[in-house]
Amino acid sequence: MDWGLGHASRSVPLIRNLQKEGHEVILASAGPALAFWKNYFPELAILEKPAYKIRYSINFSVNAMLFFQSRSFLKTIRNENKWLEKIQVKYKFDEVYSDNCYGLYNQNLHSTIITHQLMVKCPKGLQFLEKPLHKKILSYTNKFDKCLVPDFEGESNLSGDLSHKYQLPTNATFIGPLSRFEKREPVEFVKQYEFCAILSGPEPLRTELEEQCIDLFKKTEKKCLVIRGLPEKDECIHVDGLDIYNHLGDEEFREKVTQSDKIICRSGYSTIMDLHALNKRAILIPTPGQTEQEYLAKHHSG
Repeated sequence: MDWGLGHASRSVPLIRNLQKEGHEVILASAGPALAFWKNYFPELAILEKPAYKIRYSINFSVNAMLFFQSRSFLKTIRNENKWLEKIQVKYKFDEVYSDNCYGLYNQNLHSTIITHQLMVKCPKGLQFLEKPLHKKILSYTNKFDKCLVPDFEGESNLSGDLSHKYQLPTNATFIGPLSRFEKREPVEFVKQYEFCAILSGPEPLRTELEEQCIDLFKKTEKKCLVIRGLPEKDECIHVDGLDIYNHLGDEEFREKVTQSDKIICRSGYSTIMDLHALNKRAILIPTPGQTEQEYLAKHHSG
């Protein structure tokens, strides 16, 4: 997969389970997600796959942009399929797991797609596209042997309409939320930070939110934390009661976030699953133009 760090991090428990079962695991990705996996699983072989190269815009929904870029999108799906066919000759995989990569299926091996995006939240004026786009998604997901939906099946779910509004793929199974953090019993809250900002998403919007949070935190004159979401460089800064980390390992991330009184973050679905695993609520700020995040922020505002 190469849809960003959230999709990479939520695949961690699946990779761990495959390792525990004694399977040989080979990873494939592109972009920042590739760097994340290299740091997270240095012992595993990692291949570079065809990238989707999605262009984000603050003026249009990301999902609408995908629609308007459909030629490029479909070309990448075809390239993925050809790439998998080629490397299958060399590696002879038994099974392939794909997170939102619609071309990674092959008749010579068992293929599983992982996705919560079973419908597309379109912006006002384009909502009539939701049903035909849903049918298009079904046509992709039904090419796989299995479709794993990382959410709860019932009404108390995390993804809302994204996984529950329309007809499911015939091969779909709800497997519960996926997070690199194991769900644990809540412990007594020990406050270390007044605010914690967990940053993610495309540039320059990630940097803009970082700067806004730092300006806000400085005005509080209280101890605050910023996790920048930049796994490429392991750097940290401590100044005037403000702790700024490029990236944190799982246990340190859990410790610092659970010791924070107020959390500010984007409303990406992988982040929401992490918050659920950590038993934390947050002030959710959707990435401008991303209708899925706008919907999820509203869905979890109660």
